[in-house]
Amino acid sequence: MRTHAADSVPVEPLMSSPSRGLDEALDNLTSLAARFLSGQGLDGIQRTDATFLRPDRRIVAKNLDAPVRRSSYRAGWHRLTVRTAAAAGSAYAYLTHPDAVDPLGISEHTDPASYLHIPTDFSDDDTEIRVDLPLHLKFNRDQVAELVMQKLALQNATFSWHLAGRDPHLIIKKKDRPRPHSA
Repeated sequence: MRTHAADSVPVEPLMSSPSRGLDEALDNLTSLAARFLSGQGLDGIQRTDATFLRPDRRIVAKNLDAPVRRSSYRAGWHRLTVRTAAAAGSAYAYLTHPDAVDPLGISEHTDPASYLHIPTDFSDDDTEIRVDLPLHLKFNRDQVAELVMQKLALQNATFSWHLAGRDPHLIIKKKDRPRPHSA
């Protein structure tokens, strides 16, 4: 009786489970985080004999396509310090930069039609534009008014802020143009 090589080797199903891809992604993320925190090269290639506490003495890796970076010669704790400082500085700059957030605190990916209501007869003088405001009310009124004037190309408008209640909103009305005096 013959046995086929395929009979002795377990065969994986053609369709892998959806969790297998997730498991691999988590494994990759874990190993990347471990390399980040240990001060190793993020690609996993050890180019020098530097350790976490001791800087490099010689190049270990051979046949590299690119020259060894200067950071590879540093001790791991030094690389970790630089990486952490860079990440913290980037996060701080993102969170505190005034242009990083919309003046109303609404994500830029939000459809403007959900909070900005402009009637079809926008060019009429008695048109009212409504802007739904967020409930937290943490915004600068002057910035919002200036932004609306710029974006909608308004030259002369009045702003009515309705902040009380469960539906805070802003009503913008065009000011009437002065009528020419008749002689």
